[in-house]
Amino acid sequence: MNNYQDYSYNEVAFKASHNSYDKGSLSEQIEKGCQGLELDIAQSLTDNKWSVDHSDKYFIEDDKQLAKYLEELEKWSFNNSGHDIVTVYLDLKKVVDRSRTSQFPQQIDQYIRNHFPENKIYQPKDLMQNKWGLAYAARENGWPKLKDLENRFIFCLTGDDIKNLKLDLAQEVKRHYVNTKLRERICFADDRKRKLHKIFPGQRIYFNYNFREHPDPRIREREENWTDAIKMRAGQRDAITRGFGINKEEFWNKALETGFNVLATDEIDESWAKIADNSPFKIL
Repeated sequence: MNNYQDYSYNEVAFKASHNSYDKGSLSEQIEKGCQGLELDIAQSLTDNKWSVDHSDKYFIEDDKQLAKYLEELEKWSFNNSGHDIVTVYLDLKKVVDRSRTSQFPQQIDQYIRNHFPENKIYQPKDLMQNKWGLAYAARENGWPKLKDLENRFIFCLTGDDIKNLKLDLAQEVKRHYVNTKLRERICFADDRKRKLHKIFPGQRIYFNYNFREHPDPRIREREENWTDAIKMRAGQRDAITRGFGINKEEFWNKALETGFNVLATDEIDESWAKIADNSPFKIL
């Protein structure tokens, strides 16, 4: 086993499940080496409640509530004291409407606090310390070593588009979130780059990339240009990169070679979907 715990969070790669709610219990997925999870969430029309599903519809059923998943993670953490850091992506499928964007930061944070112990969450303020600006703080302060993140979770808001409005509300919501008293926020927020060859970190230092085989060869060639940019940024403090849709062995190997931090796949049981022998983390 490598001495991965002596390396910082940004200096390692780890496996994640994509659409984790479709793959059995979250606890079992972590035990299979998935240090990253993804939950698609939709907001209730009337209350500060969130359900988990791939659609943009809010479901009232108890077993679909985000609270159920958060409480499962809390229980697993309690039963596995000393566990490695787990990163949870919350993919925004529905925020009720634009008029409630201003309420979103307080609402989502309060919801998580109501159902998960805040002292287990590594938050933007922990990375910022006495610096102002998340990317600058990441470069200056650096991420903790993995051994100093034991028993902790990171929550990151993600999502490129919200289906109930044609405009790109998800990006607007995330921008508002990180620009509203960031030291009080408990989640990070990602930036899904459409122009994949460039990264300009600011208050959002998590980045998402879609592995796909586009039918148009011109688009496919253009989208492959980001690999050089990722290789240059591998291990840097101000860019935590996640690839999703890594559902073929060739994609997996390419993601590992390129230097992604987070490798998200639907094929979590495939023999090729592993980070390193006898280790949940690979040093970049």
